[in-house]
Amino acid sequence: MTVRRIVGTALMAVILAWGLCLAPLEEARAQDAVQVNVRAGAHATFTRVVFDWPTKVPYKLTKDGGLITVIFEAAAQIDDADLNRNPPLFVGGIRSATEGGRTVSVIAVPPRSTVRDFYAGNKIALDVREPAPWQDPVAVPAQVSVPGGGKAPAAPQAAGAKPVSPATDPVPPVATAPAKPAVAAQALPQPPVQKPSAPAAAAKTAPAAGGTATRTAQQLPQGAAQKSPPAGQPLLLTPPAQATATAPGAAPAQPPRTATAQASGQATGNAAAQAPAPGPAPSAQLSVAKGDEGTVTLRFDWAEPVAAAAFRRNGFLWLVFDKRTNVNVPALQEAGGAVISTLQQVYIPQATVLRMTTPKDVNPSMRRAGLAWLIDFRAQEATPKIPLEVQAQPDSPIGARIFMPLPEPGKVIPLTDPIVADNMLVVPGIPLGHGVAGTYAYPQFEILPSIQGVVVTPRIDDVRVRSLRQGVEIASAAPTFPLKFSPVSQEMAASARMSAMRPLVRVLDLEKWDTPNDAAILQTRAILEQALAVAPKAGQREARMNLARFYFANAYGAEALGVLDHALEVQPSLAQDREWLLLHGGAQFLLGRLPEAEKDLYNAALNGSDEGEFWRAIIQAARGDLNGASIELRRSGSIARPYPRALRFRLSTIVAEAVVEIGDVRTAETLISTLLADGPSPSQEAKIKFVQGRLAELEGDFDGAVSLWEEVMDSPDRLARFRAARTRVELLLRLDRMTKREATEELEKQRFAWRGDNREFDLLRRLGALYLEQDKYREALQTLRQAATHFRDHPDAKAVTKEMSDTFNALYLEDKANALKPVTAIAIYEEFKELTPAGSRGDTMIQKLADRLVGVDLLDQAAALLEGQIKFRLQGADRARVGARLGLIHLLARKHADAERVIRATAADGLNADLAQQRNHLLVQALMGQKRYADGLAVLEPDQSMDGELLRSEIYWTMGNWNDAAQSLQRVVTVSGARRGERLNRKQARYMLNLATAMTLSGNERGLARIRDNFGAAMAETEMAKAFDLIAARPALGLISPESVKERVAVAQNFKSFLTAYRERLEKDPLSAIN
Repeated sequence: MTVRRIVGTALMAVILAWGLCLAPLEEARAQDAVQVNVRAGAHATFTRVVFDWPTKVPYKLTKDGGLITVIFEAAAQIDDADLNRNPPLFVGGIRSATEGGRTVSVIAVPPRSTVRDFYAGNKIALDVREPAPWQDPVAVPAQVSVPGGGKAPAAPQAAGAKPVSPATDPVPPVATAPAKPAVAAQALPQPPVQKPSAPAAAAKTAPAAGGTATRTAQQLPQGAAQKSPPAGQPLLLTPPAQATATAPGAAPAQPPRTATAQASGQATGNAAAQAPAPGPAPSAQLSVAKGDEGTVTLRFDWAEPVAAAAFRRNGFLWLVFDKRTNVNVPALQEAGGAVISTLQQVYIPQATVLRMTTPKDVNPSMRRAGLAWLIDFRAQEATPKIPLEVQAQPDSPIGARIFMPLPEPGKVIPLTDPIVADNMLVVPGIPLGHGVAGTYAYPQFEILPSIQGVVVTPRIDDVRVRSLRQGVEIASAAPTFPLKFSPVSQEMAASARMSAMRPLVRVLDLEKWDTPNDAAILQTRAILEQALAVAPKAGQREARMNLARFYFANAYGAEALGVLDHALEVQPSLAQDREWLLLHGGAQFLLGRLPEAEKDLYNAALNGSDEGEFWRAIIQAARGDLNGASIELRRSGSIARPYPRALRFRLSTIVAEAVVEIGDVRTAETLISTLLADGPSPSQEAKIKFVQGRLAELEGDFDGAVSLWEEVMDSPDRLARFRAARTRVELLLRLDRMTKREATEELEKQRFAWRGDNREFDLLRRLGALYLEQDKYREALQTLRQAATHFRDHPDAKAVTKEMSDTFNALYLEDKANALKPVTAIAIYEEFKELTPAGSRGDTMIQKLADRLVGVDLLDQAAALLEGQIKFRLQGADRARVGARLGLIHLLARKHADAERVIRATAADGLNADLAQQRNHLLVQALMGQKRYADGLAVLEPDQSMDGELLRSEIYWTMGNWNDAAQSLQRVVTVSGARRGERLNRKQARYMLNLATAMTLSGNERGLARIRDNFGAAMAETEMAKAFDLIAARPALGLISPESVKERVAVAQNFKSFLTAYRERLEKDPLSAIN
């Protein structure tokens, strides 16, 4: 035992000594291994992974299922920390190890992805293509095996690699320019659901899941980029999967090393920003609407304030939002029709970037609706509504910089343009319509034109873009290399400031007519009226205008209008006077007469007038187009500042709401503070609180907004109560805090709160839409009809009528009415039958509804429907065909005289033989119902058809003329093909039974015996055997039993009439199938 311990101890010492000797060798080998950076860039249909080897190294690649193994014939420290921290699309991660002078890297990808590998100089690139159908990447292994060695753990992070740590200081969003392109266009990461199928070309090259593909670098074919999947189903608000469309000719850019992005939004380094792996996208809904003139509107409904940018570059249109959401690209492209020809979502963490192509003259204009962004695509210039001032500030406290005043700019979004492979730094904005009107070129960067937001393309590494609260700043990140631009002289700077600060030109001088109270108003009015009364003729015009100015300044619209109208009668030339037009139009506005106000304020004499433009925007906002008026009201809103208090308050609340509409929070807060400082009345305070609620909604304080609006709903101002109630319902509905039924009930209460203007029209239209969403078609059509009829002159009245027609067509052409009770379906039709379309579509609609009514035995309603069609819509053969259907309905309802009338009234020449015969048979049935048997037989006299003979036999049967009935039925049996010794079908057996019955009742025992002999055996094999035996039995000696007599009578009464056949047919087929 002691010997063994001594030997073991000695052996362990030798092993330890040997290990200590080898340790320096392994450390030396590790130091000899080169450091190789791994970077990745996601493109439209593939992700490229690049190993940055400093020298050309032989390698071999194999793929087994979802694991790609790359063996490099050289030792290296693989720096894959950044890639594993934020794996790109189609890559789940990478693990590397080095042993024995070889390095292996294992990359996790979707099993169905194909891989293309090649040299790019000394670098080795792998293109991992989009799987078809969609798959997620497999898990990356915890350890990898180096061929010729044991298992090795993942290679340690390279010494030079630094982990990303979120910023803790409130640093303003900053981005510095990269020297090389940073992030190429990357498709957005997808949720783990089924993807649309990829092109067939990719499917042919893709190995089966779990299969193995092995290639060397020299064997790799050089193929083109995979095409994007075709457009899918109609656009979904929450896309189940994502796909991208690659623009034609857009070659993917080669991405360099990645940069880091701090949580504050500041991006540094020489590449575009990169963030932690994206989590679930915010709850933004995207919808598409098409206008009558080929316009397309994209609506992004965000749950929080989001900044936006829009600009054109190199033939592409870019839309950028500083919050991320997933977009169903194929469905959006399909819904865009001819307006959006190609579309791609670019992958940028924490941002939504869409890159698309549209016709050259089709550009977007931006609108806001609460937190929603609406982008209207139509033929228009790609220019901003409010051009930003680009200020060169060479002597700012931080050094030379460019500054653009932009309230509430969003985060800086770094992008790469794949066409020219350079970088862009995009600053979206929350205020509506703020963009750069032209190109500003500087030695170190360029500012591009934009429709919304700011776009900077750096030319050097050290350009820094920061998003400040007051605007956007462009400066140098390196103090030793400040920005360079031409010095600006004091004269030039002063001139630029004067130009930018040009005061607004006013026409009205109303400040001096302000009066503090009612007593002062009465006193001033008396003085002005007295002055007018004693004024000489030469001074009467000015005295009269002074009185009008006084009335208008104190918001007495009717009084001002009376004085101004009289002044025009005395001096007609005032009709072109700017002051008279503004006063007269403004007075009309105070009285709510918007069309009359427009007539004055849109007079050409006011063109180019700041005050005229201001009042035009006021009228536009009062008409409900607050969005369209907001830009002008923000620009010229200070016009109202010197107006007297009564007039100023009314206008300033509109201006405040307008700046909220465009997202200018600071200006809105300033205006609201000013209004509150004026000591508003309870009614005026309600108006202010309504605007405060809109501002709270814009800032995402939904509870605060609802609370403010509920306070307004208890205020004395009727209009403010109405607007607050409506807006509150819409917000709660959007937040899913109110059901559609509850919303409808709340809005119904508001129908009587405010009547007679555009607000009532909008309310009725909204109610109609809510009813439709709940499948309450009658209520929806009633409400929409009220909107269309009570507001015939409204610009959207025709659109409402179209909505009614579309709903009506969906009910009765697309069969949505089948979900309604038949009585409800016909009631809705009768109430709104004026919506029945003209031509064949309307006829089809009536046909479908009549079919359904007959199917549920609502014969009177079906008859009334077809009666109207015959009377007003049809001619010729179509009228005759529908007349036959109506005649049948009357017969089924036992209205034989009505059936005869309809058949005779709808007679027409040139009918085909089948229709003409059918109409004659229906006419005979109508005559039979009136016991006009001779007339019926006269109609049938030339008719030798099977149905004609059946009708003839039915007439004889009904008359009790059994001998003629038997002769007619004999012909029916012969025509039916019944033969002695052959089996009889159901119809032939029925005819044979009827013939036997007629012969029995006519006393034709000889004929009955012949039937027994010829067909008795065949009838015994039918279901009518018992009845036939009863009828055709040989007479026995003695009296006939009473039971036998009753049974024979029952068989005789069971004659199957012509009309019964129609009833059976209608149980299987619709009415319209009879002809």
